[in-house]
Amino acid sequence: MTINILLYSGIALLILGVILFIISQYKLRGVENEIDRQKKLHQSFIKNKTKWIYLKNYSVMNIRGFVAVKVANF
Repeated sequence: MTINILLYSGIALLILGVILFIISQYKLRGVENEIDRQKKLHQSFIKNKTKWIYLKNYSVMNIRGFVAVKVANF
């Protein structure tokens, strides 16, 4: 009788451990995906900021299909 209780409790703990491990891996993957998304968003902001600075330094005019670029005076 005691051996059965020990056997079943050991199996239950093993199954519980596997389930908890799977849940922790699932949550860890979610956190890593969120970090990657934040990095991509940050890179996008940096890229657009440098693009905006680049566009601020140049004045672009479109005349009859031709594009004329002039360096802005500081």
